[in-house]
Amino acid sequence: MKTAPLSIHNLRVRQGPSRVHRAPWVPGEDKTVNEVTENLVDGLNPPQKLAVESIDGPLMVLAGAGSGKTRVLTRRLANIVASGVPPYRIVAVTFTNKAAAEMRERVVELIGPRRDLWVGTFHSISARLLRLYGDQIGLSRDFVIYDADDQKALIRKLLKEWNLSHDAKDVRATVSVLEAYRGKRVDKLFGPQSAIFAEYMKRLAACNAVDFSGLIEKVAELSDILPKLWDYVLVDEFQDTSRTQFAMLRAMVSGRGNICVVGDDDQSIYSWRGANPEYLLRFEKEFPGTRVIRLEQNYRSTGNIISAASALIANNQTRHGKTLWTAADAGVPLRFCVYERERDEARLIVETMEQRRSATPLSEMAVLYRVNAQSRPFEEELRRAQIPYRLVGGTRFYERAEIKDVLSYLRLAVNSSSDLDFLRAIKTPSRGIGAVSLDKLAAQAKEKELSLWDLCATGTYEVSAMARRGLADFISLVRDLQEQVSIIAPHDLLEMLLERTDVMGFLHSSGDEDLGRKENIDELHKSMQEFAVDRPDAVLRDWLDNVSLLTNDEQVDGEDGVTLMTIHSAKGLEFNIVFLPGWEEGLFPLRRAEEELNLEEERRLAYVAITRARREVHLSRTRTRLMYGNVMRTEASRFLHELPRDCIQFDSPPQAAMTFNGQDSRSAGGRRFRDGDDDDDETPRRRFHAQESSMRPAPSAPSAPGTLGAAAAAAASPASASPAGRKPAAPADGFSAGKRVRHGKFGDGVIKAVVGEGDMRKAMVSFGGAPPKVILVSFLTLL
Repeated sequence: MKTAPLSIHNLRVRQGPSRVHRAPWVPGEDKTVNEVTENLVDGLNPPQKLAVESIDGPLMVLAGAGSGKTRVLTRRLANIVASGVPPYRIVAVTFTNKAAAEMRERVVELIGPRRDLWVGTFHSISARLLRLYGDQIGLSRDFVIYDADDQKALIRKLLKEWNLSHDAKDVRATVSVLEAYRGKRVDKLFGPQSAIFAEYMKRLAACNAVDFSGLIEKVAELSDILPKLWDYVLVDEFQDTSRTQFAMLRAMVSGRGNICVVGDDDQSIYSWRGANPEYLLRFEKEFPGTRVIRLEQNYRSTGNIISAASALIANNQTRHGKTLWTAADAGVPLRFCVYERERDEARLIVETMEQRRSATPLSEMAVLYRVNAQSRPFEEELRRAQIPYRLVGGTRFYERAEIKDVLSYLRLAVNSSSDLDFLRAIKTPSRGIGAVSLDKLAAQAKEKELSLWDLCATGTYEVSAMARRGLADFISLVRDLQEQVSIIAPHDLLEMLLERTDVMGFLHSSGDEDLGRKENIDELHKSMQEFAVDRPDAVLRDWLDNVSLLTNDEQVDGEDGVTLMTIHSAKGLEFNIVFLPGWEEGLFPLRRAEEELNLEEERRLAYVAITRARREVHLSRTRTRLMYGNVMRTEASRFLHELPRDCIQFDSPPQAAMTFNGQDSRSAGGRRFRDGDDDDDETPRRRFHAQESSMRPAPSAPSAPGTLGAAAAAAASPASASPAGRKPAAPADGFSAGKRVRHGKFGDGVIKAVVGEGDMRKAMVSFGGAPPKVILVSFLTLL
């Protein structure tokens, strides 16, 4: 029986001992092989040169951030070709299409155009292999690849057939669980999940389809073929390898052992999608005789940036030891600033950008944050300042689906004639009103020349009994909202909407994507509260107008703009100036990352964030942050305590940033705007507050030498204090921050701030654990 062809050149599988296939390679008439080899190592430092010249046997290159790993990997591939190995006997694997394209381009520059290069991502190489050899495992070569949307569509169909909830939330949750099971991140499936998974795989086979995970799973079945295809295997970003990807690589190498992996366990930040740095950590055990080369010279960042990042990541226990260094000068210190609230943070960072843009292109500035919801204040401030920006790896805040869902309710409350908002709002959450019922309503409304709202509000429509009940509930809710639009503040109206619709419950699941959606709703609530602070008299229509002005500005989008992205999305990128906001406990590291392994990944994420910068790093946090509908005092991120103090410069924000409607923010905001009551806590984390942004002095206390915690005693007096150190006198009517008051509906509360004059004098009042409300003082009684 004939053996299947091995490659696009129809080479047959070679049996017998694992020998390297070599053939003469002619680099060109003007160069000898030795000359080409010498050129390949030109400009390399000693460890880089050693990695390029180490051809045979297992090799692990531990490449620190900015150490030139791509240059090493591509020159090593070219050097293998120069030694006589045909390019088609070498495979180079990476994780992104962009990285694969860059690697292929660099290799072509070195060895000339070649069509027989095996350079690509795990998925692209898997697809190519299955096209060639899929028939040997029962897969037709003309199979189709199902992308993420196709996968969700099939899962939705199955859930519907099983009479299970199949809205977008349930589909996402089901896909997340099934993928975790396939990647061995969960041990078993529960309830109908097992049957759904079995039927899903059956349907894929029936459709002659393979999804993304299936590409790699099926290639692993080619265990008899894979070892005979290549003599050399090269892998980039090896720290991001998953269980199935590692199994695939193991099969590709087999007994020959010529594998080179390049990676950095300190930059392993994708565990949520199956990546496991453990494979890099135990590589020497998997491949005995491994040669380890460390690339520790950084060519990207200044000395201060490297020192800070190295000190931070040294706190991780599960890692290979590396000591980054740079020949560059120290550069400017990392800057750290504390702001009162998120909007102050965003506004002052944007002002810094404006100051820097004459010397640094906007495209060389980036704001990197932990979660997508943090983009909102920066988007707003950049638009106000008419600074172009681009949002990478996410949808603009007010264009996100869950935000548009909520906005459709609010717009409908103001303008019931909007059929577009009617159709969007009525679907979230599901009310048993399907597409057929909506089509009937649209036809009836068109016939009677009415808006959908006017038709349904009159009750003169014909739909099923279930749809009628759902419509009645919907009409009742919107009418209640309409009654309140001119009475209560926009954020109170949102609370009412969320309570009546249970949108947060609708978004609830264990998936990170749904947690992000809930965080976005919380961020929307924050924006409304901030708006109420600046414009206490504003009603819902005013807030909606403000949002429209922000989102309709067409002049602030462009190529040469500031980059906004999560730290995860920034992996592999670099900028001259990097702004890192929100370094607070609960946000970075995330509250849900308390386990040690998760905490180490959060620290790796912080390391990645800092090392994206070439020249400047601007760290910041806020003293208060609106979270889950409440104004909460924040605590400095533990990662800040791990940075060496001689690399940090503490900046005080301009006085303008520390104000609340023209008043001193500490006095106007009451206790929640003060960083007091922490000075008598002797923990390094609490002592850190004393140094932050020229706060008031903290008592001397022992601390780790050289850390920011040890710098507490050097703190200065707060810049926002009055000359005499006293709070402003309380107004004659007695309503001032800190006073206890009573409201007829909301009960007893504490005033956080007072604004306005005369009959329009208003107070921001905190009632228990509820979000603060802005109320006319004439409706309050002093206690």
